[in-house]
Amino acid sequence: MIKVIVSGVTGRMGKSILDNIEVFKDIKLVGAITHEKSKYLNKSTDELSNNLKSNILVTSNIEDCIVNSDLIIDFSTPRNSLKNIELCCKYNKRIVIGTTGFKENELENIHNFSKSIPILLAPNFSIGVNVMLRLVQLATQVLGNKTDIEIIEAHHSKKVDAPSGTAIRIGEVIAEELNCDLSQLARYSREGLIGERKYGEIGFSTIRAGGIIGDHSTIFADEDEVIEINHKALNRSIFAKGALKAAQWLIKSKPNGLFDMHDVIGLNK
Repeated sequence: MIKVIVSGVTGRMGKSILDNIEVFKDIKLVGAITHEKSKYLNKSTDELSNNLKSNILVTSNIEDCIVNSDLIIDFSTPRNSLKNIELCCKYNKRIVIGTTGFKENELENIHNFSKSIPILLAPNFSIGVNVMLRLVQLATQVLGNKTDIEIIEAHHSKKVDAPSGTAIRIGEVIAEELNCDLSQLARYSREGLIGERKYGEIGFSTIRAGGIIGDHSTIFADEDEVIEINHKALNRSIFAKGALKAAQWLIKSKPNGLFDMHDVIGLNK
């Protein structure tokens, strides 16, 4: 039995993990973590989930339950995720991170921490999204230097970071295939008389509206044709189930290191 703590349990993804955890018969919830001002503190996780029935009380102190756990699934904030990684190193636990919005220096810290424990970091846990990333990679190999490239993403109005972590990852995949750094190519905003499109730039467009779960499109366009690679999430459970599958994968005697969903589904072989 894999004993799991969910950090960020009162957020959209945290609640979805609670709703889907009983599908995984080898995973047991042993801890539920939220921020200090949450109205759910000291209340049962039953109030957060439509499906899960447990006697787990929500807390803001992960050290209350980390000793009795095997792994943390973290969908919180970059600052909190880094604190959780430090605790995982202290107690020799593994961690699956779905938090997005990390700065470059924070990602470097995560890489350094992964020398001490196994860490799985992914901006998106959907299997379909990760297949899409591979398709974008293949399209870039053939079309990257011949077309204009645009990335369009849409999410719900409550999402706090933009562009999304998945959109950034799409851009990174493209830039890596072009042997460039994304910061050299990314164009995040356009307004006013901006002149002609610069050769080689990767454009990003962000939509925040209503309850959109997640929609990502990558466009490769020249004068004669347009190729569009799109993924649309219809249910948030695809991300929760992907994170739980990642937990199953990471617990299986993986060495210290930094992994992603391509490792989980075998695309890095």
